Amino acid sequence: MKWFREIFLKSFEDCKGRRITVKQANIFIKYLPERYDSVGFNATYYNGIINNRKIIVQESDVCCGHGYRQEYFLTIKTK
Repeated sequence: MKWFREIFLKSFEDCKGRRITVKQANIFIKYLPERYDSVGFNATYYNGIINNRKIIVQESDVCCGHGYRQEYFLTIKTK
């Protein structure tokens, strides 16, 4: 958790809906305490408050030519 708070999280500025990689998303998801599914929108949200920053990761199923793929979006707001 120390590495996440002091290095990884600090490398991200406040943002809204920033697209992130699967690898980055997996790191956030590992440390965010809450998860909820969106009804009817094919999305899952992970969120929490860490270092006085509200963090939300959105995992969305996106239709592509051969089915679906997952894309990840990040929102961070300093309180």
